[in-house]
Amino acid sequence: MENMFKGANIKNLNMSNLDFSSNNNVTNMFDYANISNINLNGVHGLKDASWMFTRITTGSLDLTKFDFSQTENIGVMFYYAKIGRLDMSNLDLSNVTNVGTMMDGSEVDYADFSGVHGLTN
Repeated sequence: MENMFKGANIKNLNMSNLDFSSNNNVTNMFDYANISNINLNGVHGLKDASWMFTRITTGSLDLTKFDFSQTENIGVMFYYAKIGRLDMSNLDLSNVTNVGTMMDGSEVDYADFSGVHGLTN
């Protein structure tokens, strides 16, 4: 799934309940993509989410229903992303071991990380 939506212009993208357990390479999946509405509810099985939303442009990104229970790496996840509203509230990130430079270079108008728990480093 590497570079899958690179440079795409999409109005509505539904990826709900997608199982990543058999394919964990999401590097630059949304690189330079412009997506108006994206549904990631119930996405699961992803071990490494680093670089996933690199340089994406979107008005809103709601990850509150994204299942991070198997995810270990969210470092550089939003590298130079442009996001109007980012919601990661109330997430359990207890298996995540790397959040290094997660927001490096990103432009976010509003970010909600309230209630996030499980991070130890």
